[in-house]
Amino acid sequence: MRLRAAIIPIRWIGMIAAAALAASPAWGGEVAAGEQRSAQAASLAVPAGAVQPSAAQPGAVQLEHPRAAQAAAAPSEQAAAVPPSPSRPDASAALLALRITASRAATPQADPSASVTVVGSAEMQRSAARTLDDILRRVPGFSLFRRLGSGAAHPTAQGVSLRGIGPSGTSRALVLVDGVPFNDPFGGWISWSALPMETLERVEVLRGAASSLWGNYAMGGVVGVTTRRPVGNAGGIVAEGGERGLARTEAWTSRSIGNTSALVDGRWVRSGDYPLVRADARGPIDEAAGSVQGGGGLSLEQQVAPGSRLRFAARGFHEQRDNGTPYATNETKKGFLRVGGDHDAGAAGVVSADAFGTVQDFSSRYSSVSADRTTETPAADQYAVPSSSVGGSVVWTRARKQEASWLDRQRVTAGVDSLWVQGTTRELARYLGGAFT
Repeated sequence: MRLRAAIIPIRWIGMIAAAALAASPAWGGEVAAGEQRSAQAASLAVPAGAVQPSAAQPGAVQLEHPRAAQAAAAPSEQAAAVPPSPSRPDASAALLALRITASRAATPQADPSASVTVVGSAEMQRSAARTLDDILRRVPGFSLFRRLGSGAAHPTAQGVSLRGIGPSGTSRALVLVDGVPFNDPFGGWISWSALPMETLERVEVLRGAASSLWGNYAMGGVVGVTTRRPVGNAGGIVAEGGERGLARTEAWTSRSIGNTSALVDGRWVRSGDYPLVRADARGPIDEAAGSVQGGGGLSLEQQVAPGSRLRFAARGFHEQRDNGTPYATNETKKGFLRVGGDHDAGAAGVVSADAFGTVQDFSSRYSSVSADRTTETPAADQYAVPSSSVGGSVVWTRARKQEASWLDRQRVTAGVDSLWVQGTTRELARYLGGAFT
C-alpha cells in the first residue's frame, strides 16, 4: 500500500502555478576533474530559453520563440508546430522546446546536431519514482552501474553510464545541477538521493561524447539538472507512506521581499526494511536492509541593479545504510556551497561568474558471510574517506543578433572554469586473529 498526500494552503495555489511556469536557468559550471586540474571551455551564461536582451525591459531576456517556455513544460517535451486557429492569433508560431546541454547555449530541441532527451517537471510529477535515477532509467541510453537504483545500490556503485560507455561506479558521464558538477569529487559516483524531487524543474540527457565542451567527466555524455528558482511566494509539501516502514516527506517554500528571493527545501526518506536473501536461504546473520536519508537546502537571489543579479546556494545531505548483515553498514555526509552572479550588458553580452565548493565524509564496512550464513567476518573497514573540492567559472555570452552581418548572426560564448580536488582513503583491509592488523 502506498499513500500520497499534498498539502498546500489555498492562498498559495495561484502562486505555485506561476512559479511552475517560470523559466529555470542553467548556469555555467565546472567541467574538469582530477587533482589540481583546470580546463578552458565554452559555457552557458543565460537561462535556458533566453537568447537575447529585451529592449522593453533593460536587464531582462526575451525568448526566441514566444511560447518556448510553455513548450518546455509540456509532458512530451518535443518540438511541435501548432496549426493555424482563429482563436489563437499567434498559433502559426512554432512551439519549440529549447535545450542547452548539447551546445552550452539555448538551441531548439529539434536541432539534429546532438541526441538530447528532455524530461520536464510535469513528467517527473506524474512518476511514482522517489529518486531521479529511477526516472532517468527510462531514457534511451541511460543506465546505472550494476543496474540497481540508488534505493538499493551501495553509494560507490551509483555511477551513471550513457550509451554503455565506461560503465562503472565512478561514472563516465557528467551530472550537472544548475550548471555545477554533482559527481562525487573523489570517487565520481552520484548521490541521487540528495536531490529533492519536488524542486526539480527539468532534466536534459545528452548522449555521446561531450568532453570538448564539458571536460573529461563527459566522455559518455552529460545529464543536466535544473532546479526550481526562488521566485515568488509559493510552497508545497508531499508525504508518502508504504509497507515495511517506507516513508518520504519533502517540503519547500519560497518567498520574495523586494529585490530579494529565497527558497528553502527539505527532504527525509526512510527506504523501509527489505531482506536481501530469499527466505529459504537466510541464516541467523541475515537481517533486513534499509536506509535513512535527510537533507535540506537554501537558495537566495538578489537583484542588485537592472540586469545584475547575485545568487547563493547551500545544501547538506546525510545518509545511513544497513546492508543486510550487522557489520555491513555505510554512512555519507556531504555539504555544498555556491556563490555567483551575472550581469546583462545588453548588446555587449552577458557575464556570469560562479564559485563553489564541496566537502564530504564517507565510511563503509564490508564483511564475508559463512556458507551456512550463521557468522560473518569483517573484510574491510573504510572508516574515513574525506574529500573536498573547490571550483569556479567565468563566462561571457553574446546573443545572436538579427542583422545582416554574418558575424552578428552568430552566438558567441567564451569562458574559463577550473576544479581542484583533494581526497584521502583511510582503510583497514587485513583481518587476522579477530582484529584488523
